[in-house]
Amino acid sequence: MPKSKRVFLFKLFLVLLAVALFIVPDTIMSPEIEERVMATVLGLDKKEDMYTVTAQVVVPKRASQGEPTQEVVKAEGVSVAEGIEKLNRTLGRRIELGHCGVIALGDLPSLDDLEYFVAGGIVTSGTQLVQVENAAEFIESVKDMSSSAATGLDGFILYATNSNGSATRNLLGFVSDTASASRTGYMPVLEAEKEGDSGSGGSGGASESGGSSEANVPAAAEEGGSGGSGGQKKTPVIKSVEQTAIFVDYKRVGTFEDKETRGLAWIDRGAKRGFVELEKLEHDGVNYGGMYAQLQYKSASLKPYFKDGKPFVCIKVRCKLKLEDMHKLNLLARELGEKEAGNLVQDSFAKLIQSEIGAGMLKAASMDADPFGIRTAFYRFANKQYRAYDPEAFMDDVRVEYDVRVKIL
Repeated sequence: MPKSKRVFLFKLFLVLLAVALFIVPDTIMSPEIEERVMATVLGLDKKEDMYTVTAQVVVPKRASQGEPTQEVVKAEGVSVAEGIEKLNRTLGRRIELGHCGVIALGDLPSLDDLEYFVAGGIVTSGTQLVQVENAAEFIESVKDMSSSAATGLDGFILYATNSNGSATRNLLGFVSDTASASRTGYMPVLEAEKEGDSGSGGSGGASESGGSSEANVPAAAEEGGSGGSGGQKKTPVIKSVEQTAIFVDYKRVGTFEDKETRGLAWIDRGAKRGFVELEKLEHDGVNYGGMYAQLQYKSASLKPYFKDGKPFVCIKVRCKLKLEDMHKLNLLARELGEKEAGNLVQDSFAKLIQSEIGAGMLKAASMDADPFGIRTAFYRFANKQYRAYDPEAFMDDVRVEYDVRVKIL
């Protein structure tokens, strides 16, 4: 066959292929589209020996069928793996978990269950963990957070991971913390309810009362739950991100409230922004009122050492704060002098930070927990002396020192 004829036939083939792709894209692309769905949020509940696995999934569609839809599906199994496999069979598609951003835990699974996710690469190690009362109900509630429910919840968690008022933990961090010398893990406690519902709504977090925050996100196109008046949509609300569930050896031993959670967040290197409130500023018996600032920079570290055979740990915090009301600082400067007023404000914020860390330390001691990682710090940096010390008496004998310095911008 002449070369010119081969070139002509090849060009003709390309033209026909282009026409086919343009006319029947659904037929050509449908096999991959229709064989899988993407899970954005996963929930785990356990009752006796049975797991309930709940997934919020994005179901893709052909271009001619409209926008992808979001569904909540669940299945039971004797293990997490079996529950996921039953979800696949229920949907008739394979669930992709690589984009799962949040795992909501109603009851903490065993180490084997969490290692299944980590070692098997089922989800990414950066997937965030949250504690809820009932994962299935929680996921059903947050489905209506926005037209893209995953974006709503993920955005809420993403902000919390960077905020100095929240103590968040991803999957790998939680497993690593619990496997360390401290044997303590933690994760935020969340609640979800429809705005206007009485009580704690369909799903709750900690049973203990304490500080809470609320995040309102625009409701989805569909109505949010029953009980509304006149078909009015209800806005989902996430609450209590300041509460933190504390676990020792994978067993929940208690809850940090807002002040203790902020204390824990001060040593979290990832939390570098947020709001800092000084309720009152006092000097020589005079109350100058409250002051508010935004965290601009922070570094934190633990320095363990032994002195005269006794364990000490120095908690070092450096941060820069930007006052939201410079007018009050200027008034203080007129009365006390610029340098003294600046030192007063900086020292007052430093004392606040130290008191919040101290509150967390005290609450942790009452639980025999170590979320601050003191044992782990000694194990890493003073191993020989730490291993020779009586393990039962160690945490009671540790003396905590503080080196907290604040700079006002």
